[in-house]
Amino acid sequence: MRSSSRCFSIFSGSLKNFFLPSCASMKLTTAEDMLMLTVWGIRYTFFTDTGDMGNDVLTLDQMTKKKVDEANNHKRARDKYALDAKNWASKRDLYRDRSKQMYAEAQEIKKQRDVFNAKVKELKTKREECREKAADLKGSRGPEYFEARAKADDYHQQMLSCNEKGQAAHQRYVELIEQSNKDRAAADDAHNKSVECRKAADEEHRLFVEAVKAMNELRDNIPDFDLEDDA
Repeated sequence: MRSSSRCFSIFSGSLKNFFLPSCASMKLTTAEDMLMLTVWGIRYTFFTDTGDMGNDVLTLDQMTKKKVDEANNHKRARDKYALDAKNWASKRDLYRDRSKQMYAEAQEIKKQRDVFNAKVKELKTKREECREKAADLKGSRGPEYFEARAKADDYHQQMLSCNEKGQAAHQRYVELIEQSNKDRAAADDAHNKSVECRKAADEEHRLFVEAVKAMNELRDNIPDFDLEDDA
């Protein structure tokens, strides 16, 4: 009868004395290093830097499982960073849109403010003209004098109203510009965080690919043997 086994160990006599010192002296640490002994068609043991021949021994199967776990960890980290990058990008776009809206509204308010300011100057000029006319007619105390004074007072009231509206428009303009600047700064910060997360996701993906490659190399190099039972 023949029985199948994925691998077997030889740790006796001269072979044991040959392989163990060789493994220890070579300090196998990479996937390529760990595969170099498979040409002998045996299952080998790998000693960590401690040189401990007990708990630090890793078999080919155990190293494969370790690479599987490593790949999964990098995959989870990559997906998390990718999601964080997407969320920060969404926040960035939200802040940018709101900043643009605030700025556009501020520009419209600024136009209204400028109109009120121009109207104030116009009314102030008319008020002064009527006051001067009234001053010239003050001695007569006739109808034209009182009419000039009435117009001056009316222009003055209109000027005060326009000035108040202009001040309110200016205050609103300042508030909108400040909020727009805050949102733009928040958008820049969110963009930087999105870029950082994207870079981290790319790095985790690179490590994931490397782990998968090493895992596949380990799996591909686990030998199969057909052993005959003793008759």
